[in-house]
Amino acid sequence: MISLKSFRRAAIGAVSIVGCGLSVSALALPASQWSADPAQVLNVYYGGATATDNVLENLMIDDATGICQNTGTTTATTTVDIFRVTTSNQGQRVVFCQVRAGITGLVAGTKLAFHKESVGGSSNGVVPIARNQQLAFINMGTAGSCTGPTFKAAAGGNMAYNEWNCNGLGTTLQNPNGGISDVEAQLAFDVLTSAELNRLNVARGIHVVFGVPVNLNLYRALQIAQGLPQDDLPANVPSLTRSQIRGIYAGRLTSWNQLLVGSTALTAAVGITPPVNAAGGVASDAIFICRRVGSSGTQAAYDTYWLNARCDAKRGSTASPAFVAPNDGSTDTIGAAPNAAVGRVNASEGSGDVRNCFAYHQTNGTWAIGTLSTEVNSSQAANLRMVRVDGALPNLSSVANGDYDFFTENNIHRLKAAEVGAPTGDVLDVLTFIETNIGKASFLKNLNIAFQGRPWGDGGSLGIHGLFGNLANAGLMVDGSSGVGTIRDNPVNTQSRALLTNRTNNCYPPVMVRPSPTP
Repeated sequence: MISLKSFRRAAIGAVSIVGCGLSVSALALPASQWSADPAQVLNVYYGGATATDNVLENLMIDDATGICQNTGTTTATTTVDIFRVTTSNQGQRVVFCQVRAGITGLVAGTKLAFHKESVGGSSNGVVPIARNQQLAFINMGTAGSCTGPTFKAAAGGNMAYNEWNCNGLGTTLQNPNGGISDVEAQLAFDVLTSAELNRLNVARGIHVVFGVPVNLNLYRALQIAQGLPQDDLPANVPSLTRSQIRGIYAGRLTSWNQLLVGSTALTAAVGITPPVNAAGGVASDAIFICRRVGSSGTQAAYDTYWLNARCDAKRGSTASPAFVAPNDGSTDTIGAAPNAAVGRVNASEGSGDVRNCFAYHQTNGTWAIGTLSTEVNSSQAANLRMVRVDGALPNLSSVANGDYDFFTENNIHRLKAAEVGAPTGDVLDVLTFIETNIGKASFLKNLNIAFQGRPWGDGGSLGIHGLFGNLANAGLMVDGSSGVGTIRDNPVNTQSRALLTNRTNNCYPPVMVRPSPTP
């Protein structure tokens, strides 16, 4: 009997010598090349955190260390195609490519479709795996109706690819093979029983750095209030205090008039153009919030870090204040478009929707604050900025130098080998590739290129000290420059959230575990 892997190897060899004299590696991979047949295409289904969507996609197409191969430089010859659904609260993508040579366990040239679900947030990187439940993924069987492609040239350490717009496309239900969460399952998703948690194989991933984002109009107002030039230099980033931020996130501060410039309300201070709610319904000076739904690991990170919520279960549900609830038509479980005529707190199902919320308030004339990781590229930063926290910039060097500690250690999940439905064969090889490569400094160096040079400095992710053998050099982690010892070339954290037998615990304050410069 021929094995699936042997059959796939034979099929690849046959295709490479027939049909117009072209090899597989010289063909683009539109939807017509996709198949649900595991002998033809290796399909891997992955759920969870939207904060790491860019991380996972880049891990597929990183030019130096990615799983995909690509010899093409045009729409017709590139062998990487990415299919996207980008409509509000419906984020999905499929990276469709061929496996490069040298990937452990996989045959070079194998067609790989990596399906990423990004609707339910981190919960979907844990719960459906533990319970063998299905998630909705892009229906590649009907992806021939997607529009495109738009050719994306190689940039930022990533290979070239064709991009397809699949908005309005239907979905298909599949059991996820693996998933990723911004925080550990016990913290964010206590709906799981101990038996269900026990079914999970858990790997530590990377440190995701989060910030406190505000829309651009509010950012400029804060600069004026603090006597700073209205520009986008890191030296002129305005600051909010931890107590102010906690008061806003807990719903205790509800109006920007509660922030004072001397004895004058912020909205009435000299030189500041006050907010105006063009949608009406809610006071113009209200503090509008762009947050995530409760199943989001990003939301869990903000609940935990700022309010200690989710960490006080043993003391009772009211031991810590809750993050302010959505009230504009969205709910804690279902995201919706922001509506300043109805309420001031919006919940979104994906990070892209939070950015859309900031764009809405920027256009509407209202001032908003919210929840986002620092993985923000230049186009995504058009309507928002990150502020300092007690004077510390929210960037990679501030974290590595011990000045800023708002980051989470994410977890990667799949079923243990002995469990029914556990991944095997080529699917397991892809999941193992993700687990063993996602935190390498060489990969994160390329990943973070897209998030460099923002007004608040370099954003992105950091490797975990010692986990991948990527011990960073001691010394000052300089932001905005390259070379040995800089954070750009050596993106490894000095702080840890896993001091107890290397188990992730985002409830504990991070602790310095390798040399750092004195203040």
